[in-house]
Amino acid sequence: MPRKKKTTFIPKKKKTLVPEPKWDKLRKAKSEEDQNNAFITSFDFVHFEISDKDQLHWLKKWIREISDWDLHNESVTLPDVYMQPFSKYGWLAIQLGYMPKKVYSNLEKNLKPLLLRATEIKNKHVTEEVQLPEDSSHFLHPTKVKKWLSVWKEYLKGIDKYKESKDAKQRMEYQTAETYIYNMSSYLRTGIWNDDRFGENREGKVTWVVKSLAYNSDGTVKRTKNYYYPDIADVWNAPNE
Repeated sequence: MPRKKKTTFIPKKKKTLVPEPKWDKLRKAKSEEDQNNAFITSFDFVHFEISDKDQLHWLKKWIREISDWDLHNESVTLPDVYMQPFSKYGWLAIQLGYMPKKVYSNLEKNLKPLLLRATEIKNKHVTEEVQLPEDSSHFLHPTKVKKWLSVWKEYLKGIDKYKESKDAKQRMEYQTAETYIYNMSSYLRTGIWNDDRFGENREGKVTWVVKSLAYNSDGTVKRTKNYYYPDIADVWNAPNE
């Protein structure tokens, strides 16, 4: 009787809204220019397809195991909201096996100083934490957020099949719910709301407040549309854009 042929398990490839880069080809990049281009062409995929949680995990791994900063404890202490803008670089560095000098210099200039002040920054957030009224009237009171979190966890279970759906809209619906759950859970741990929506149905829209102004080389203030700026006491609507 012929022996049954042993089969090898091949995991099902995940469907994505953004086409997945050809990692094997990008890993072969040697020149600084080619490595920079590999990072740039991969940004959309990381932004839309890799969760914030995973991005942060791999950035912290890069800090711990690859960078020469010796700031692992600080990366745990610093609130995630400060690390999130840099997290895609860490994920890509682990995925591709290299980090372009330009990207490394950017992290050393902007992320490393934050890590060196991690304890100070964390303590500042604790002392500046909003004192929420006992009657739960605040729009982000933990009692409300816990209720929303429960509703969305049940909702995510109900659309589990959307995760691998052939319909792009259904996959986006699943990813939106997954991200909202992560952001609410993070808020309950840290007190920092890191989502641009709020509410049981995500009906509320957050207005971001700029506390420290940044400037262009010509001395004008760098501005982002729909952010509140204290120097003009208003939300910037970018009339010329």
